Amino acid sequence: QDARPPFPPSTALSRFPHELGAPAAPLFDDFPSAPIAAASLCQVYNARLEGPSWVAVKFPRPNLTFILRRDLVLLRALCVLTAPFLPLNLGFGLGSIIDEFGRSLFEEIDYEQEADNAERFATLFADNPAVYVPRVERMLSSTHVLTTTWIEGSKMRNSQELIDQRLDPAALIRTGVICGLQQLLEFGYFHADPHPGNLFALSGQT
Repeated sequence: QDARPPFPPSTALSRFPHELGAPAAPLFDDFPSAPIAAASLCQVYNARLEGPSWVAVKFPRPNLTFILRRDLVLLRALCVLTAPFLPLNLGFGLGSIIDEFGRSLFEEIDYEQEADNAERFATLFADNPAVYVPRVERMLSSTHVLTTTWIEGSKMRNSQELIDQRLDPAALIRTGVICGLQQLLEFGYFHADPHPGNLFALSGQT
């Protein structure tokens, strides 16, 4: 989720001219030499814009498109070959399932689409003070770079840690349940990856 081995920062820095039309130096007042988090598909940096404005800058891992295509082809071939030997028709439609899985993966590494999703999500919850969605910095984002406002919050992994920070776990659970039900039943549009690396508890919000 957020603690995978990172790829070299030079790889991320080398992408700025191609993705945003300029190197990091004129775009950011301070760009760190190491990522703040590294996941399976991406890596995130905590960078500073002009003044006290901090942002999260997200990059996909190098050669990610090639790696995903290769692995999906191998996985699909394996499934198609083994499907006839699985009991109870468990192999029926496995190829189509892998195709759908691959389509979703490639959507996940399209950061322009992720930016659109974030802005739509923010609009849907604009009147809910208990839910905050980071703002997308469109001028610093592209298909392979996503820049949003930086969020200082507590990861919701351990209830005691939340209590130590004077946060109410029960209130956070209530907010999460209501928020989830709104997404499913009211908006028909939902966050499909709500793990602790993507959700934070903010002070003063329940």
